[in-house]
Amino acid sequence: MNAGQLLKQANRLKREGRLDEAIALYHQVIDINPNFAWAYNNLGDAFVKQGKLDEGVVEYRRAIEINPNSAWFNYQLGKTLIQLSSFRNAILYFKNAVAINPKIYNLCLIFDYILNQNKKALDDVLLTNKISQNNYVIQSNTYYFDTNKNYLKLTETPEWITVLLKPKSIYSLTVEAFSEVATSDKSLIEFELFDKDNEEIPYIKSLKLGVASRSIKTQEKKFSKYRVNLLTPPKIKYAKIGFRGLYSELPIILKNQIKLEPVQSNSSLKHLVEPNSSLKYLIVATARSGTKFMSEALKSIGVRCGHEAFFGLLSSKQPKLTRADVENRMKLYTQFEADSSWLAVPFLGTDIIPSNTKIVHLTRHPENVCESLIAFGFFNRKDNCYTNYLLQHIPEIKASDPEIVKCCKWYLHWHQKIQRRYEQEVIHHKIEDGVTVLFEKLNLSFHKYKIFDETNCNTRNPNNRRCVRLLSELKEADLLNQLVEISEIYGYSLS
Repeated sequence: MNAGQLLKQANRLKREGRLDEAIALYHQVIDINPNFAWAYNNLGDAFVKQGKLDEGVVEYRRAIEINPNSAWFNYQLGKTLIQLSSFRNAILYFKNAVAINPKIYNLCLIFDYILNQNKKALDDVLLTNKISQNNYVIQSNTYYFDTNKNYLKLTETPEWITVLLKPKSIYSLTVEAFSEVATSDKSLIEFELFDKDNEEIPYIKSLKLGVASRSIKTQEKKFSKYRVNLLTPPKIKYAKIGFRGLYSELPIILKNQIKLEPVQSNSSLKHLVEPNSSLKYLIVATARSGTKFMSEALKSIGVRCGHEAFFGLLSSKQPKLTRADVENRMKLYTQFEADSSWLAVPFLGTDIIPSNTKIVHLTRHPENVCESLIAFGFFNRKDNCYTNYLLQHIPEIKASDPEIVKCCKWYLHWHQKIQRRYEQEVIHHKIEDGVTVLFEKLNLSFHKYKIFDETNCNTRNPNNRRCVRLLSELKEADLLNQLVEISEIYGYSLS
């Protein structure tokens, strides 16, 4: 049976209400002919009839991607977006449909209703796209959030858009964001990838993609563009892209216009999956010890250093970091020759780290680390991927331990893990000594550069700090004695 015959059979099953059977047949049609636009459209109809509106939207968009000149496909998508209260996006597709065929009676009625009920949304669309009311054509690479507002204040609850993507392709995602101060870690872009069966595709397992989120970088007191590239896996069908803020005291404002454009052909992907030539430097420490600052300082003198580029977590859904994850990141991020990450500690002493890598053991005064961890609420965050990662590797930390005890156990056992890996050349550096001391230890030329010196570049909750005095606060004598001993090794005295 050919694709046309299967489509007719699926359409009959859909009319009879046998939707699961119809959906299965539509998928067969698509397998036979992936460019059969009506199969995607009718599959979208079936999903909508089941109440699966989001999945219906995905199929309608695929039909439009194949045949953008179909008024009916644009109408179907616009009608479904109304049910999702996505009036702004619905207007765009209705405008396309009217431009293609303005004589569709019921389409025009709905279009008029949208225009009358949401004139401000229409005005926003016209203003944002700089088009006249007679120009109904929009760019398919522009996306909007489901709101009539031109700008959004990002919160910890992500704002999502759904986009169709082609397999094994590279896309450039561009956003415009505003912040009162320049920042690179106060907001995130999150990615969730899905195949044709609406099953989520794990990032690393897909095509060595790296991280599932990227920080949005902003400039001080002005809107600035931020661009990130996305490499898609072989079986991808669509992606959900979320935007969220991390800290309410420093709001990030996002322009409600997201650009997503293909930037390279499949033939250009080869260089992205070649092995990383070398890992020259690796900075390890506990969290809240300055790994972010060290990354920026090294970059300022020409060392291509990432922050948790190779050794970084995927997402809250994938809190484990495996050897395969690290290898895939090294193959993807060939632009880096160094990484600064507390997450790398469990990999010390393994062959994933080349024998000629210079390892920097970065330390900070234990009381300052504890102050920062407490202000950050590190051990009070539920189901946090970073906290869970730590607990996997430090079983000595018990749920019943007081917060100060958890902080001290981490400091002690994490640094002990680093010390046990001294088979490789390890350079100890106190962050309090300043970066130029480290540069000299590494024989790096730095005199001609303007060195990055914002030591508070990753400070969290500075107004929520309390002074920690471990000699008086820590009641576990054995733990305190071990902490005093390791502190003296690093050149610190407890108070």
